[in-house]
Amino acid sequence: MPVSLDIRATERSTYVVEASFTDEDGAQVVPSSDVSWTLTDRSGSVNFGSGTVTAAPTVNIVLSGDTLRFQESSMSAIRTLTVETTYDSTVGVGLPIKAAAEFVLENLGAVS
Repeated sequence: MPVSLDIRATERSTYVVEASFTDEDGAQVVPSSDVSWTLTDRSGSVNFGSGTVTAAPTVNIVLSGDTLRFQESSMSAIRTLTVETTYDSTVGVGLPIKAAAEFVLENLGAVS
């Protein structure tokens, strides 16, 4: 389910997204695998970066520099951060968690 973030990110600056994870009952869980993330434009066609973060109840995904850049091939100021991991619970092991959040990238124009 897409989630909209309230904050605008600034072109080529630093933007930290905090992610926490819950199970099927809404209880907080520690993922059973590292957390993978990918940053794309709204259509999902341009990859602006990807990485992994060590599993924890809450993780910080740090986007900065070239990850937060505009490209001619992507005129949209909307970016989608997709997060994937797995968790274990009483209903199964290695259950997938997949989520996406959109935010607006502010174009400063004169930034290089």
